Order: sequence, then structure tokens, then C-alpha cells
Amino acid sequence: MRACLLELSRYCCQIDFLRYAGAVLRRLLIVPLLLGVHLMLSETGQAISCAAPDAEIVAPYAPHAIKLDAAHPAAEWQTARPVSFCSDWQGKNPDPERETHVRALWSRDTLYLRYECRYRELYVFEDAEATGRRDHLWDRDVAEAFLQPDPSRERYYKEFEVSPNGMWIDLDVFPGGISDLTSGMQRSVVLNEES
Repeated sequence: MRACLLELSRYCCQIDFLRYAGAVLRRLLIVPLLLGVHLMLSETGQAISCAAPDAEIVAPYAPHAIKLDAAHPAAEWQTARPVSFCSDWQGKNPDPERETHVRALWSRDTLYLRYECRYRELYVFEDAEATGRRDHLWDRDVAEAFLQPDPSRERYYKEFEVSPNGMWIDLDVFPGGISDLTSGMQRSVVLNEES
């Protein structure tokens, strides 16, 4: 299965999870613990509601591969209805200036995710491996997806992250440890500071 993180409004990225195979996902449940974007706290501290934290995202079928180009999104993305949220990973501290929209598409062997994320400031690492892989990427701003192939195994999941500067990491997480997933994930990122 592949997956793709695409546009992050002002921060745009696209990912393709190549080798990770499993049941084809037609519907994904978006909840703060399963899919999130690290967001900073609201400067005003006011409670603002942007979307229901348990919103469901429906992934339309894409009959062919989608080109990974964050700067020029494929027309197929228009068929995918977005799910929006602006809270942190715990569903707290909503802030519309940091709102995120997520869309999903799927093909026979690919799950594509497109993120459009607003930001005030970006906090990223400046160094990575030659491939762009960066350990502990979650310590800075990232768009991330957590996929749990078997819901009966709560503490087993796959984690995929992409930073605003294109760094990435994919992990196989299980009780007692983590290992590199080596999924073959691909990504495309663009920053649009005028948005």
C-alpha cells in the first residue's frame, strides 16, 4: 500500500507509502490519536471549535497512480471531501489560524493523503540523512498519519511523518519498541507563504 501526504496550505506535502501492504482502506476514521498534525497552542487561549474530532474521512477510488506534485495537485483531489481540524493531537487548544484539511484517495496498492496546514511559524530540523530521513522528526512540526492495520492489536501501528522542509520518517510501532518501516514512502512538499 502507498500513501501520500500532499498540500499543506502555506506548507504543502505529499507522501507515497510504497511497500507497506495490507487491506485496501476505503474509509479511515480520523481521531486525534490516529491522525494528527503537531500544532502550537492558541496565543489567545480561547476555545474555538473547527471540526468534530471524530470526523470520518471517505477516500474515493483513484483508478490510476496520482502524480506526487504538491505544487500542482492532481484533479482527482477534487473528488475527495476534506476533513478539517484545528486542535492539537489531544483535541484541545483549537486555533483556526492553524487549521488543517485532510483528503484521502486510494488505488489498488496506494493510499494517498493530502494535507493543507496553516501555520504561524515553522519549527523544523535543518539536518537529515541524504535520503531526507530524520529520526525524532516528531519533536518539530510535521504532518503525520498513524495507520493501524489490525484494530484488535491496539498498540501496533504504522507511523508516517513529513516535515514542512521535506524530511520524513516511517516507523513500525509495537509494544516494547519501534523499528524502521522502510515502506518506500515518497513525498512532495511545497510552502506557500502568501496563503
